[in-house]
Amino acid sequence: MMNKRELRARENRRTLLFGISMILISFFILFCVAITVEGKSQPDKKANDLYYAKQEAEWKPLIRTCLEEAGIHNAGIMITHTEDGDGNREYTIRVHHERIGKMTDEERSTLEKALAGIAYQDAFCTATAELTD
Repeated sequence: MMNKRELRARENRRTLLFGISMILISFFILFCVAITVEGKSQPDKKANDLYYAKQEAEWKPLIRTCLEEAGIHNAGIMITHTEDGDGNREYTIRVHHERIGKMTDEERSTLEKALAGIAYQDAFCTATAELTD
C-alpha cells in the first residue's frame, strides 16, 4: 500500500507530464499554423516571379529591335530589377554601345524613353533606361 507522500509524488509527476504534453502539443499546433501560412504566401510570390520572368524574356527582343531601328546593332543589354517588401518592382534597362556616345542628348533621351516604354509598367512595376558608351 502507498502512503500519502508516494501518492502525492505520483500525482505531481502526472501533473508535470500533462503540463509538458500540453506545451509540446501547443508548440506543434503553432508550428503547423505557421507552416500553413508560409505555404500559402509562397505560391503567390512564385507565380508573380514566373509572370515577370516571362515578361522580361519578351522584352529583350523588343529592346533589341528598338535599338536596331535607332542604328545600334549588337549592343550589350542588361535588365535588372529591385523589389521592395510590398512586391513593387523597379526595372533598370542598361544598354552599352559605342555609338551611344556619339548621340545628341535629345536622341539619347528619346531612346531612353522608348526603351523604358517597352518594359511592362503598372501600379507595381516601373522601368528606366540607362545608356552608356
